Amino acid sequence: MNPIPDAERVWSTRDDREGAPREILIVDDEEDVRWLLATILREYGFESVAARNGQEALEQLEVRSPAVILMDVRMPVLDGVSALKKIRADHPDIPIVMITAYGDIGSAVEAMKLGAYDYVTKPFDNANIVRAVFGALERRAAEEARRDSEARFRSLAETASDAIISSDSSGTIVFWSRAAQLMFGYGEQEALGERLHFLMPERYRAACRAGLERV
Repeated sequence: MNPIPDAERVWSTRDDREGAPREILIVDDEEDVRWLLATILREYGFESVAARNGQEALEQLEVRSPAVILMDVRMPVLDGVSALKKIRADHPDIPIVMITAYGDIGSAVEAMKLGAYDYVTKPFDNANIVRAVFGALERRAAEEARRDSEARFRSLAETASDAIISSDSSGTIVFWSRAAQLMFGYGEQEALGERLHFLMPERYRAACRAGLERV
């Protein structure tokens, strides 16, 4: 098992821009659990805010954007799985780590199928809590980096004078620049989702389609 991450090392390797979120939203109906989690995370440079149930968590998310959410599965008013569905719909960029009793793993697995990043079990292993939170942070950072990269690519491609076309591994067109529209005469909505052989003269399309199917 990997050791608990060193706080200073992990933070120093992240893109810790001014204002980068270090706040964890802890959602649990037990006061002692909320206190324990806040105490563990404080040692790693996190601030925390608490909610007693899923409904309070939704209210917190109206006024703040935590880095990660730690949320119990079973709570009154609005349970963790129901809250998870709402949060994933409205705040898909915030990773969620579920908390569950040792004998209730099935609910945690269901939550992961619905989009939770990970789960931890009660009684807590402090190391597992820390690993789950830092793992969720790294996932969020990777997703943000991917979106930034895609946005930069799109910005460059849209201003390029050359036609730029991108396809996935099956040969389906997933990007179609403005210059490509001018060159081929097809709008973006017409081209996206088509296979690359769509661009070939009619007499070559069958051969191109067969070649793509062999790749």
